[in-house]
Amino acid sequence: MPGVARVEEVEFAEVDELFVIADLLLGPRGVAGPAVHRENANALELGGRASALLGSLAQGPARTRTLVIAGGLFDLPADAALRGQPDGLVAPGSASAEVLAALGAFVAVPGHSLVILCGHRDLALTLPATQRWLLGALGCDAAARGRVQIVLDGAGWTARIGERRVLVVQGGEVDESNALDPAALAQLRRAATRGLPLAGPAAEALGPMARVCEALRARDPWLELLLPATARTIPLLSAWFPDQRSALARARAHTRAPASLGLLGSGRARATSEGEGASEAASQGARALLWRASRSTAAGVNPRRQPITGMLGA
Repeated sequence: MPGVARVEEVEFAEVDELFVIADLLLGPRGVAGPAVHRENANALELGGRASALLGSLAQGPARTRTLVIAGGLFDLPADAALRGQPDGLVAPGSASAEVLAALGAFVAVPGHSLVILCGHRDLALTLPATQRWLLGALGCDAAARGRVQIVLDGAGWTARIGERRVLVVQGGEVDESNALDPAALAQLRRAATRGLPLAGPAAEALGPMARVCEALRARDPWLELLLPATARTIPLLSAWFPDQRSALARARAHTRAPASLGLLGSGRARATSEGEGASEAASQGARALLWRASRSTAAGVNPRRQPITGMLGA
């Protein structure tokens, strides 16, 4: 139609070089790297490697460069977005702080820009207070702040490199369990900005089940392989943490369908007894799946990529 812009007519950013990374997973405990690797990996070494890479980008020849972090900049507790206290998310002198300093050095170079796509582990980035804290942690001056873009709407980021157009999206685009609902994220920002109570999917995704799972994840890094929690994994969690069956049943009773924020699965249950949702048969099946996961991991295979069949399967 005349007067209506077509997609191909929209102007995109043009860069000489584009670098894309994901899942830095900087943590509030000063650890860089996914929780499942924390027991076996040297966090300082991981932070040093990332910092060295970012440092080499910052010191390269003068060209327009964009670094895109495609989700997972932080690995924050699910309720971090509710506390409104971003100070302390990264411990001073930690590996995570070292990586942030390297990111700041990169974006401080004229012609360099940093694009951060919000992922399901760093929902706190949706809040203005966390964004201000991040810019301060990066050490950005006024000019550098203008070269930092935080994408919260799930649209991804696109640019032209020569004659080619590149689109970068967060992993939830192809993994429904980690998908983000832009409307729910907007609801979270609206509630924080206006001082309103959370409601709907945002409240459910940051509610009792998320808090229970975060506490369990701190106890056993295996839980990293089972998140986000779904109706199928509740029996697994109950079998692995029998002392938490009552808490899981109560939390599930308050959960409607919070998969929209990529933290939990769907399904509402009524907690009529302490062991609801964790029958003996389900517990046996859960332990069998955990055994298979341990065998797969020992063989170097990602358990989440293995087909699930049988009692708890599709």
